[in-house]
Amino acid sequence: MSASDANSAIFLTDTPEQITGKVIHAFNGGKDTVEEHRVKGGDCEVDVSYQYLRYFMDDEERLEQIRQDYTSEKLLTGELKTILIEVVQTLFTKHQERRKEVTMDIVRQFMTPRQFSFHYWFIFMILKTSKEKYFS
Repeated sequence: MSASDANSAIFLTDTPEQITGKVIHAFNGGKDTVEEHRVKGGDCEVDVSYQYLRYFMDDEERLEQIRQDYTSEKLLTGELKTILIEVVQTLFTKHQERRKEVTMDIVRQFMTPRQFSFHYWFIFMILKTSKEKYFS
């Protein structure tokens, strides 16, 4: 994907309209005609919409059913893209709503350096023992 092309990826800040446009124009694994797709099915390995669903869909059973339907001529490319649009828009809208709730106080609290209750000497001893054991 090209970093200079804003349409080459779906961003967390994209609007639902931008998501729809990007998904509609994404490369697909369907065939040239509906008739050919109904005979041969789609190719999930190259279909960008399906690949996105692999990351964004939580329901593994539904994802497997979509894969089977797409490769066995039951589900067309447009229908697959519609499923992806629904999943991504829902997920990204929730993310954007939560992001609006983050204040500078929360950012400062998160980014403030603090002392860990972690004992570095313990790691040093493990490394020293491992080094002596394996490299002597």
